[in-house]
Amino acid sequence: MALGERCTRACGFCLVDTRKPQAIDHDEPRRIAKAVNQMNLEYAVITMVARDDLKDGGANHIREIINEVRYLNPQTSVEVLISDLKGNAEICKPSSPPTLTS
Repeated sequence: MALGERCTRACGFCLVDTRKPQAIDHDEPRRIAKAVNQMNLEYAVITMVARDDLKDGGANHIREIINEVRYLNPQTSVEVLISDLKGNAEICKPSSPPTLTS
């Protein structure tokens, strides 16, 4: 799960920890892309926690992950399951869009 294991929301349908989130791991996009490559995935699904503590809701970080996965794995289809990014999904437009955004 991208952007850590702690969510800033307490949704009734979810069991993700809702304590104060940790700092962004700026190496995460590279590590995720490398893992996709090592597993030789044809289809990768990347999900995230809600990060209302971040100005962009985590959009830039998700964009970096998508771009890095596409760069290292051009043959892999990418699906992202993202939060509402504070109501502004337009800010998450990667240079190479995912196959599916949910």
